[in-house]
Amino acid sequence: MPYLPTPSPWTLRITKGSPLTHAELDNDLRILNQKINDTQGQNLGLGVGLYKDKIANANDGYLRFKSISGLAGITISSNTDTLTIYETSTGDTPYMYSHPRWMCPSCNSIEPILGAHDVDAVYSDIAGGSGNTIQSGSSFAHLGSGWGNYMSGATYGVIVGGKRNVLSASTFAFIGGGLKNTISQHISEEPLKNNNYTTLVGGQYNGISASSHSFLGGGYYNTITGAPHSTLVGGGRNVISGVSNAGGYVYASIGGGHGNHIIDTSLGATIGGGNQNAISGTVGPATIGGGQSNIIHGNNLGGGSVATIVGGQQNTIKDAIGAFIGGGQFHNICATTATDSAIVGGFQNEIREVSQYSFIGAGNMNIISGSPYSVLGGGQYNKIHAGFTQVEARSDSASFLGAGTYNTISGSIYSFIGSGLYNMVSASTQSFIGGGSSNKIQNDRDSVVVGGILNKIAANSDSEAGKQTIASFIGAGERNIIKGNSYAVIGGGESNTIRTGSTSSFIGAGRASTISASSYSVVGGGNTNKIINGSQYSFIGAGQFNQISGSTDAVLVGGKNNIIWHGSHSSLIGGGEGNIIYPKGKLNSTDSKWSSIVGGTGNVISASSYSIIAGGASNQLQHSISSTIVGGTINKMLNAGISLIGGGLNNYITQGTYSSIVGGNNNIIRPAFSAASAPYNGMDGFIGGGGSSILSGGSYSAIVGGGNNHIFHGFNSFIGGGNDNTVLGQYTNSTNYAAIAGGQSNDIKIADNSFIGGGETNIISGGTHQVIGGGLTNNMSGVSNTVIAGGRFNLQHSDNTAGAGDNGFIGSGKFNTAYTSSDTSIVGGQLNYTTTSNTSFIGGGSQNTLSGTSLSFIGGGQGNLVRGGAGVVSFAGMGNVIGGGAGNTITKNTINSWDWKNSIQYLTQYNTIGGGYQSTISATSFAFIGGGWSNRIQSGSTASFIGGGKGNMIYTGSSVSVIVGGSGNTIGSASTASVIVGGTGHTVHNRFAFIGGGEQNSIIEDLDPADSYHAGIVAGRQNTIEAKQGIIGGGRRNKVGKGAFRSLIGAGLDNIIYSGSHSSTIVAGTQNVISGSSTWSTPGTVHSNNNFIGAGNKNLISSGSPLNFIGAGFSNTITSGVTSSVIVGGTSNEISSNWQMPFDYGNRVGFNSLLGGGNNHISGSTYATLVGGRDNVISAHTRYGFIGGGRDNSISGDHKSVIVGGSGNTIFGYHASTNNTMPNAIVGGTTNKISGSTFSFIGGGTGNTVSICDNREGGFIGGGSGNTINAMYGSIPGGAGNTVACGANNSTVIGSSGVTAYSSETTYVTNIDIAGGVKYNCTILEGAVPAGYCYTAKTTDYIILVKNVTNIAVNPCDPCRVVRVKNLNASTSISVSAATCAGPTPGNIDGVAAAVLQGYSNTTAMSGLEVVGDGNDLWVIAGESGLQP
Repeated sequence: MPYLPTPSPWTLRITKGSPLTHAELDNDLRILNQKINDTQGQNLGLGVGLYKDKIANANDGYLRFKSISGLAGITISSNTDTLTIYETSTGDTPYMYSHPRWMCPSCNSIEPILGAHDVDAVYSDIAGGSGNTIQSGSSFAHLGSGWGNYMSGATYGVIVGGKRNVLSASTFAFIGGGLKNTISQHISEEPLKNNNYTTLVGGQYNGISASSHSFLGGGYYNTITGAPHSTLVGGGRNVISGVSNAGGYVYASIGGGHGNHIIDTSLGATIGGGNQNAISGTVGPATIGGGQSNIIHGNNLGGGSVATIVGGQQNTIKDAIGAFIGGGQFHNICATTATDSAIVGGFQNEIREVSQYSFIGAGNMNIISGSPYSVLGGGQYNKIHAGFTQVEARSDSASFLGAGTYNTISGSIYSFIGSGLYNMVSASTQSFIGGGSSNKIQNDRDSVVVGGILNKIAANSDSEAGKQTIASFIGAGERNIIKGNSYAVIGGGESNTIRTGSTSSFIGAGRASTISASSYSVVGGGNTNKIINGSQYSFIGAGQFNQISGSTDAVLVGGKNNIIWHGSHSSLIGGGEGNIIYPKGKLNSTDSKWSSIVGGTGNVISASSYSIIAGGASNQLQHSISSTIVGGTINKMLNAGISLIGGGLNNYITQGTYSSIVGGNNNIIRPAFSAASAPYNGMDGFIGGGGSSILSGGSYSAIVGGGNNHIFHGFNSFIGGGNDNTVLGQYTNSTNYAAIAGGQSNDIKIADNSFIGGGETNIISGGTHQVIGGGLTNNMSGVSNTVIAGGRFNLQHSDNTAGAGDNGFIGSGKFNTAYTSSDTSIVGGQLNYTTTSNTSFIGGGSQNTLSGTSLSFIGGGQGNLVRGGAGVVSFAGMGNVIGGGAGNTITKNTINSWDWKNSIQYLTQYNTIGGGYQSTISATSFAFIGGGWSNRIQSGSTASFIGGGKGNMIYTGSSVSVIVGGSGNTIGSASTASVIVGGTGHTVHNRFAFIGGGEQNSIIEDLDPADSYHAGIVAGRQNTIEAKQGIIGGGRRNKVGKGAFRSLIGAGLDNIIYSGSHSSTIVAGTQNVISGSSTWSTPGTVHSNNNFIGAGNKNLISSGSPLNFIGAGFSNTITSGVTSSVIVGGTSNEISSNWQMPFDYGNRVGFNSLLGGGNNHISGSTYATLVGGRDNVISAHTRYGFIGGGRDNSISGDHKSVIVGGSGNTIFGYHASTNNTMPNAIVGGTTNKISGSTFSFIGGGTGNTVSICDNREGGFIGGGSGNTINAMYGSIPGGAGNTVACGANNSTVIGSSGVTAYSSETTYVTNIDIAGGVKYNCTILEGAVPAGYCYTAKTTDYIILVKNVTNIAVNPCDPCRVVRVKNLNASTSISVSAATCAGPTPGNIDGVAAAVLQGYSNTTAMSGLEVVGDGNDLWVIAGESGLQP
């Protein structure tokens, strides 16, 4: 249920029963309410909960819920101090109201006894406060608290708090507090002019009168009068006052501020705040957002409705429906015909009559008058108005003025001024001024002035009917005028004019330019340029004082004082000064059409159509068609057609067609005259530059440059430049297709298709298709298709035999000669000579000769010779090459050569000498000498190779052999396919042999010379191979002997693999030997194949020992009869067969052993391993033995045993085949010994011995000194001088010294060390003990070990030191008792069949104990709780 109604407390309870507790009355009766909620009852109405029949127990009783008002069966009575409610239907005991209040018996109202209140109305109440009054006529009223508040005639009224507030003549009205606030009724007959449903909350001196459903939220001296449904929130002295006798709803609102008034208005006027703002006489919802002294005033007929002033000061909207002022100061919109207009901001802006839907954005003193739909963005003193005369304003002005000062749009529609000063659009439609100053558009349509000063677009006269200027444009500038012309444009500049009759003309910029009576013309800019007298479609780009007159489609790009005169239609002057295009007689309009002067000074085109002067000065084109002068000075063309002068000075073309002079000076193209004085054809001539060159009668010929060059009767000929060069023909025999690229005093005479590239005094005469690239005084005579690229005094000629000497080439050099040598080339050099040698080549050098050969080559060098036949071309000597060098020879007639006619074997063909000095190839083929000095390849050594070096020789019949370099190297006769890479003094007498480098290495014949092949020495010195397929990698004096085939020595000094030790390897080292005797210097007698020595010094694998390995070291030896064994390294180690041993098990001793270290020995043992240490021995047929290091350790006759480290340790077994010992181990220590035992172990120490009686399975010694085990499975973890004697099998002695175990299965322990190093004594109980035996612990006992005892009692009393009893016999019962012992319980009695603990006062159990030996003491390594030293 909800909480009891306020004010609190409201508690009605039965008179009998226990009184209410204090807690039930606290916290707004929340505790009591919760009890009511939690108790079973029935809710009969919205009244007060009546708690009935409550007894002493707070959880007893039950509730009834009844209503005080309107519920049958309840009678209410009162006296001065209590309120009693009777339930008359049941006669129950009356209920009492817990807070005494006075109750009006006749009006059913309640007021507090205290506070001097007065309630004189039915069903009303005063909840508290002081001096509050409810007068009659205020039924169902409530006055909550406060002081001196007053109600009269306020049915269902409420005052909650405050002071001296008055609520009268109203229904459902509310005052929420404050001071002297009033809701009162003005006398009115209008149905809504009452105070019903009004609310006034807070503030002081506020009043609501005759304004039903209104709200006043606070502030001071605020008033709502006669304005139903209005709202006033805060502020001071604000007033909302409705229309007198208007009736209806008002819905006015004031948000705050001071002195704001809404008067004589209706329907939703709003003032958001501000000071002294007023809305009056409006019909619709006008709004003032804020500001000061702003006014919206209507004419009570709709004017001012829906108007808005956002803020600002002293702004006024009068009679203008939908008008808007955003802010600013002193703005006015004051006309009924200024509907929906707006001023956003600024100062003293005004929108006047007939300016509906207009807009002023900002600025100062701007006016829109008689111009609807217009926009004025800002600025000052700007105007948009209907005109200066009293004419009716247009209803569709819609003009725009952006900003600026004193700008005016007058009598114009759809026009625009962007900004600027004193600009005006007058009597114009859709015209535009962007900005600037004093610009004017008058009597115009669709025209634009973007900016500038004093620019004007206007008709010829303001009075001319229908003579508007249409769609013209001035971009900027000053004093530019377009008058009486449509679609004209002036982009900018100063004082430019487009006059009448110049429709669609354009002046871009510049000054004082004029277009007159010349439509569609353009002046781009410049100064005082003119297009006049009907020069339609003409163009002047820029410049000054230029003129186009009477010439249509003419173009004058720029310059100064240039003229295109009458009748020069479609002509062009690109620029320059003083250039003129005119017809003959200046008035003849039929000449000089479509001609152009691109620039220059003083150039003239006269009576020449389709012609061009591209620049220069004082150039002339007269009576010429389609001709061009590109530049230069004083160039002239007369009676020419389609010709060109490209520049230069004083060049001249006369009577030439398709001819050109591109530059230079004083060059001439003219016709030639024969002896009969008849003209010779001069078409298509060209002079490219230079000076004083003449092309006379040279059709399709060209002189590109130079000076004093001359082509005479040269059809399709060419001179590229130079000086005094001549291509000369005859009247009856021209020189055709000849060319001189440049140079000086070069001549081509009656030699078609010939070419001289340059140089001086070079001559080609006779023949065809000849080329001299350049050089000095080179000469060709009587040969064809030949080339001299350059050089000097080079000569190509022939013996005049047809075709002899043709297709030859001399590249450069001097004094080189090619005589009767077809298809042969000399690239350069000097004094090189070819004679009767076809298709051959000399690259350069000096005094090189090709004689009687073909397809041969000398690259360069000096004095090199390739010789075939004598005086005739010889195919026996073809295809030979000498790359360079000096004194090298490839020849047929030298030592040991046969005549080529009688034997194919000795043809001298396709040989090569790359370079070097005095090398020779004789009477062989496909041989190669790369270079070097005095190298030779003799006859019959086909396809052999010497790369370089000095004095290297390949003798006769050694085909396909190679000497790469070095000196004094020799490949002997019949040593086919052998190779010497480099070095010195090497000798090969072996087929397919290889020597890589070094010095004085030799590969010689094997036992059978026919079977000697595939041996190789990579490097080194004085190494020798006598066996086939032997290899020596390097080193010195190493040797692979005869019969040691497939063997290898990698490097080192004096290493030898003797005869018969095939497939063996010595990688490196010194004086290592395979297959020797017991001494290094003497070969062995029995083969030792597939052996390996890695490195070291004086290591030896003796004869008769195959498949062995020595890794490195010094003086290591594998003796005869050892197989598959390894010495890793070290010094003086030996693996021997030991044939003298009594038992050899089938002679397989010395097999698969591994040895390393120093002076170690493996003798007569198989699968043995000895790694490291010194003077260690594995001997006497020991199989699988291992020594891991140390010194003087030995294993003898014992299989699979191990010694790891230490010194003087021994494992010794017996050799009888029926009693071999098995794996034993010694790990460290000194002079330890295992003898005649199996599976025994000594962990270290010194002088320890395991020697089992009867050679049985052995025991364990962990360490210590002088310990001995003679019994099976005996164990001594450590100590000194301890003994497990024969027969004491399975016994253990732990710690201490001098202990002897005589009993089997017994453990002897003394001086155990517990964790932390504290020693604890131990007593061992063992053997047969009578039943009921009781052991009394000694004061020194801490641990008692029980072994093999049947039943025992332990008395660990005083001093209670026994902390652990350990049983080793699961069948033993132990009884432990101590009547007076206060120590810890001896817990963890391991393996006990039954245990009885008696007399212990402390029963703390102890955790497990682990005891291990370290060779000296026993240590407890796991913690024992409660264990104290």
